[in-house]
Amino acid sequence: PGIEAVLEKLLSWGAHVQVLLIGLFPRSDDLCKVHRANLYPKILREREDCPHATLDVRRSAFYQPVNAVNAGMARLVNEGLPAVRDRVRFLNCSSHFLREEETEGGGGEVRVFMKSEVMGMDALHPVWAEGAS
Repeated sequence: PGIEAVLEKLLSWGAHVQVLLIGLFPRSDDLCKVHRANLYPKILREREDCPHATLDVRRSAFYQPVNAVNAGMARLVNEGLPAVRDRVRFLNCSSHFLREEETEGGGGEVRVFMKSEVMGMDALHPVWAEGAS
C-alpha cells in the first residue's frame, strides 16, 4: 500500500509524469556483526583468517525480505493498472551488486557474495569504483 500510494501521488501530478521505481539494493551488513566493533565487513571479506569472510549473502536476514519487496514492486508495475504500466518502469539493480561463485571442489553448489568493488565499507551503501557499471 505504501508504494502504491506514492505512485498514485506522483502520477496525479499530470499525464506527463513518468516514474522510475528502483528496487531495494541487496545488503549483507548483518553477516559480520560479530566483528563490527573492530573491522568493517569489506575488510573481513578480504581476510583469509576470518571465518565470516566467506558467508553467502543468502544467509543474511535481509536477503528474502529484499527479494520479496522487489518482486512485489515488479508485479505492481508489470501487472498493475494500465496507468501504472504505461508510466512507471521498475529497475532491479540487485544483480549488479552480487556475484556468484561455485564452491571449491565442485559439486555444483553456488554461493552468492556482495561485489566488494561496488559496495562501501559498511556492506550496505554502494560506491562508485573503477570498472563498476
